Amino acid sequence: MMLGLGVLSGCSDTVDAPDTFEYVALGDSFTAAGLPPASGTCRRSGQNYPHLLVSQNPQYVLVDVSCGGASSANMLETQQVEGDVQPPQLDAISDDTDLVTVGLGGNDFDVISKFLFQCIELAGEDPTGDPCRTRNDGSVEGRMDKIRDNLAEVLEEVGDRAPDARVLMVGYPRLVPDEGECPRQVPLASGDVDYVREMLSLLVEAQEGAADDAGVEYVDVYGPSKGHDMCSKHPWVNDVSDGPKGAYPFHPMPAHQRAVTDLIMEML
Repeated sequence: MMLGLGVLSGCSDTVDAPDTFEYVALGDSFTAAGLPPASGTCRRSGQNYPHLLVSQNPQYVLVDVSCGGASSANMLETQQVEGDVQPPQLDAISDDTDLVTVGLGGNDFDVISKFLFQCIELAGEDPTGDPCRTRNDGSVEGRMDKIRDNLAEVLEEVGDRAPDARVLMVGYPRLVPDEGECPRQVPLASGDVDYVREMLSLLVEAQEGAADDAGVEYVDVYGPSKGHDMCSKHPWVNDVSDGPKGAYPFHPMPAHQRAVTDLIMEML
């Protein structure tokens, strides 16, 4: 987007402003991040990947409307957060928008809550079995096609509102390793570790599928995060504890936000 300053009063020369680039970040807590310094009830962090991306691209003008707890519905509807009302995130997009990143899906139908937080709560009932898989009884799997549709609709709406913008769907990272478990860091029942792996894989597939359906680019974070799960020595997502540098339990750490920034930069 070019901004012209026009003719200065008393001068004969025309001075043009440098090219600027409007970047709108949409998403949930994996975009907002909540890391300090974070502002407002949405916990948008100055350390999140939208801010890091802009720090490497000074010509970018950032509009970060990501918000913890946001679902696909909150792209077109308001979001209630601790008594505050957040406007629909898509309202931030206009014809002047040049780049949009979208990081969503896990709060649709509360699927991450059901296959992670609920599973941890249920682990005490049957620590060696799979109480969470049994409790959910296929309900999470049954939502994935609808989540894909929801995300595709959001991405298509972004394209309608900002037809000249580049649109990137940003995926989720790994949470648990491909093999094994770490009950101290992630206190799941032994039989539910595989369930968490499977459900996250399905959710990531829904994100990638939605990007394909809408004809936008997909930022794969799941693949590059191999070896950086919550059980690893260098995790990208915090475990059950209060993490270093203020990371919330089961939420992104600074390393995740830096990694996503690098992945986006490679694509741009």
